[in-house]
Amino acid sequence: LKPSPEASSRAFERYLEVREHVRRFPHAPARELSSVEAGLLKGLADLWDATPKAIADLRLRSKDISGVRRSQYTGERAELLKVRFEKELQRLVDKGDPDLLIDEPAALGGFGFRGFNKAYNEDTLRFFRMTSLLQDAALLKDFRLPGRRKTVWEIGGGWGGLALQFKTLCPDVTYLITGQAELFLVSAVYLRTVFPGARVRFYDPADPDAFWRDWDQVDFAFAPECIVAGMRPPSLDLVLDMATLERMTPSRIVRHVEVAYRQECRYFLS
Repeated sequence: LKPSPEASSRAFERYLEVREHVRRFPHAPARELSSVEAGLLKGLADLWDATPKAIADLRLRSKDISGVRRSQYTGERAELLKVRFEKELQRLVDKGDPDLLIDEPAALGGFGFRGFNKAYNEDTLRFFRMTSLLQDAALLKDFRLPGRRKTVWEIGGGWGGLALQFKTLCPDVTYLITGQAELFLVSAVYLRTVFPGARVRFYDPADPDAFWRDWDQVDFAFAPECIVAGMRPPSLDLVLDMATLERMTPSRIVRHVEVAYRQECRYFLS
């Protein structure tokens, strides 16, 4: 389904707002990036000057971030892929809770197959595995029950898909994403589109203390990786990594894990 002109216009307005915020983020020196990260950011560089058409089809850029290509879901080869994914989906549902399977939204060019009355693709299955692991460990319920608002920190954030699933299942958490500015041109735009009423905050280098104020009033918080060493949320209850750490240089991997430890975070899922 093609988005309406009104929806496309709203998505582009959100993109312009996000771009204005993340342009202020400090950029990591090239020497600190791994070759894989440098290649990823180079592939996303054109999003600094994206057109309304490119933003209306933003999910196409998942191929740069997670390697999942929309072109694989059409044509003759798609049937073989569908059979394989159907088996995997059936296995996950049989072993877990089907209520944890969240639809792939059609927003911004969402794509996939249909099964169990849901739209899904390879990324959807990856995120379903993550939430199922949390369920198996009896952790997910802690983030769904009323009480003290908890903080979930996702390293990198990808294109926003894991954040979509977690916040759909556990809406009453503050979801912090740290990473490189170019990635937020995808994830922040996507999350603002699929959660139009969400309370969103961006780190402002001109007023860094403001980022942490009234933390329980924030749904999504976006900040550059350079703040990680000094970040100070009121609490840190869960860290999630979806193959971002493996792209990093060793010293930065250590920095992220040490910060989680210093913040007394009990759970770290990578």
